Amino acid sequence: MARDVLDYIIWEMGQAFDALYANLKDLRDDDWLWLPPGGARSISAIVGHVASVKVMYDNHAFGDASMTWTDPLFNDAQSEPEAGGFTPARLVEWLRESQFRVLRNVDAIGDDAELLRGRPVTWGGAMPTRWIVNSLIRHDGFHAGEVNHLRAIHQQNDRWEWEQESR
Repeated sequence: MARDVLDYIIWEMGQAFDALYANLKDLRDDDWLWLPPGGARSISAIVGHVASVKVMYDNHAFGDASMTWTDPLFNDAQSEPEAGGFTPARLVEWLRESQFRVLRNVDAIGDDAELLRGRPVTWGGAMPTRWIVNSLIRHDGFHAGEVNHLRAIHQQNDRWEWEQESR
């Protein structure tokens, strides 16, 4: 049973998640709900979305595929706290829980050959396991950058590091 590729993928999942999670540590309380002019998604909504996708993909690929996007949990996770949504602390907790759940299930795959196995996806049909996991990795990376950029704009430090030192 070879696991070289699988072990690398698990490492990549950790790297992508760590990048996202690291961007949450610099958030101030008022950053979570702030919207830039013309913006429609807060950091809170983005983090809720990322956790929701992890839960949904995990449920379909490794669970009973019983969840749908109409589940109130997903709406609550992407709504602002005053509208019945999650607080920032609860969002971070749920994000971590969802990451650990999907990571456990990927780690339970027997060997590299299983990465080619088709698994159910949220829109119906099946995709290879490697495609599903790669999508989750790229999803974390995309939204890590998005969170970081919103935070930087709101905190008015959206410059390259070397530019900040000279000002």
